[in-house]
Amino acid sequence: MAILALVTGLFFLNQLSAQSAFGFNFNMASPQGAYAENVTRPMGVTINFLKDNQKIKGLYYGVEVGVAMYAADEYEHDFNGKTIELNEEDCYLSYAAVVRYHFRNQKILNPYVEGRVGGISYFSTLISNEKDFEDQNKFYGSTFSYGFGGGVAVRLCEQVSLDLGLTKAYGLDTNYRSVEKTAPADLKGNLDAGIKSSRTDFLNFKVGVLFGF
Repeated sequence: MAILALVTGLFFLNQLSAQSAFGFNFNMASPQGAYAENVTRPMGVTINFLKDNQKIKGLYYGVEVGVAMYAADEYEHDFNGKTIELNEEDCYLSYAAVVRYHFRNQKILNPYVEGRVGGISYFSTLISNEKDFEDQNKFYGSTFSYGFGGGVAVRLCEQVSLDLGLTKAYGLDTNYRSVEKTAPADLKGNLDAGIKSSRTDFLNFKVGVLFGF
């Protein structure tokens, strides 16, 4: 994954001006409130593209998209009279418009604050190597999400910076799947079971790389 990020970043370096940035981040979220009762700590990746505002130095705006997985399991399941292995993953897609202000452009340590507004969509998959089993995908719901945070970009060289940040995200109510690993296989293997609903607030910690910043 790190090699892919580096290759992708080097490609974008050839496409971006010094006033633009392409970012690749690893994220770890900490659910809050009722959400924390149903979802363990989600982890995933995001990519973002930022463009400077020509009139206000240090102001950038752009987009960010990503995917995170908050549960995964592997278990045996009865299918057509025989036992097969199923792999389950519970995930969400995130997408947001981002506004970021850097206080010390062109410095080694470049702190920033940012705001974001967008959405989150939840889905699950069931996959098996059994040739007669048809892999399953199911979407449960999407919700409006917004957040505020900050961080610091640590300049590693002229066009590469380490990006460290923390965001508090607020999400409205939506449906998502949440099944305990100790639940029976028949329940875990049914993507229509274990549907929860709550707000989706969380803290998000990220570490990543900005190319062309």
